[in-house]
Amino acid sequence: MFSEDERHTLCCARQGLLRLHPVGQLLTDRESADSWRSRIIANTDSAVRQAAALNQPWLERQKQRLLDTKDFSTPAGALAEIRAFGALTEAHFSVRPIKEGNVKTTDFAVSIGDAQVAVEVVAKQIDPKMQKALEKILSRQQEELRRRASAADMRAQSKGNVLVGHGSYEPFGGVDSSKPGDSLRANAISRIRRIEDDKEEQLPRDEPTVLWVDFQDDAWALVVGAGEAFPVTASRGRVTSGLLWYAHYGWKGAPIMEHQGSAYDRRTVLMGHQGKFRDKTKLATVIISCPATTILFENPSANIPLPDSFRRQCLWLRSFESQASIANWTPDLAQRTVNLQAEQICYSAEALIAIGAFTRQVDPQLDPILKTINSQLQPPPKFPKT
Repeated sequence: MFSEDERHTLCCARQGLLRLHPVGQLLTDRESADSWRSRIIANTDSAVRQAAALNQPWLERQKQRLLDTKDFSTPAGALAEIRAFGALTEAHFSVRPIKEGNVKTTDFAVSIGDAQVAVEVVAKQIDPKMQKALEKILSRQQEELRRRASAADMRAQSKGNVLVGHGSYEPFGGVDSSKPGDSLRANAISRIRRIEDDKEEQLPRDEPTVLWVDFQDDAWALVVGAGEAFPVTASRGRVTSGLLWYAHYGWKGAPIMEHQGSAYDRRTVLMGHQGKFRDKTKLATVIISCPATTILFENPSANIPLPDSFRRQCLWLRSFESQASIANWTPDLAQRTVNLQAEQICYSAEALIAIGAFTRQVDPQLDPILKTINSQLQPPPKFPKT
């Protein structure tokens, strides 16, 4: 797709000290890429081949967006659309890109048989404040390296030296100390839940709509995956709430457990808002695309539900994770599944509170926290049958 000069420009383009151009990152070090980047590269290469074979003119129109070196969200968005196009066509959907006009519309009209669905694609970006914080850490390290390199005693030493820096990595943004009940997980859940809320008005009212969320970026490799699609996970005595599940099916007052061990501690907070599907939304489904997995979350209360033929065809999506997905494989299955999983969350919270009751003498500070959590814990509202 690119000339040698264009490739050179993309590979050299940076924003700040850390962030490489999204396309340049895929073009650089392809043979020595780690496992996550190798998957992203493979998914992107496959999608480009699909687009080149089925809709070369549309692929060429994406090139200008891919070459943008000023605002990296533009090429990231174009890559997400190309990957979505490739994944859907590879699964034997018919995909028609919708040309942008004066009136904003969704990105694709996707059909299978007689069923048609509108698809909007978004590429989630790392929190800008987190990006700046990482830049400061690297800048301090570089300054320290320059200081040491200029020191006479360092030049005289024959042994090598290693400089190690550290900092927290919070791609959804850090905890706001001025905001009561905030935590890393609560913040991440809120950010995922708000994805594309501002585009609700442009979504069609007369056909089912799918939001395709692309997490195929190095920033999310170790943060978002299939495990976050489950309501609660437990490993080695630690209980954790799933970011993706809560963002879509959580309810105001739901307990958010953050790597919770033997007792309810300060990292456990109550969800301060409704999940995406418990609020009014035109979305019938959200599809989450990660490097190694694809997850489908269906809205149990969708005004215009997903057609059966579209839902079944999603099983052919690359790396589709059926165990982590929630869908109406049979009538009202999504509604029944979510209601049962919400009960599982409440059981886990009550069990941890009971366990915590035995540890209050060890840590007296837990006593008021346990009482607050116990008194404010809200039972999940039931999703109605469609």
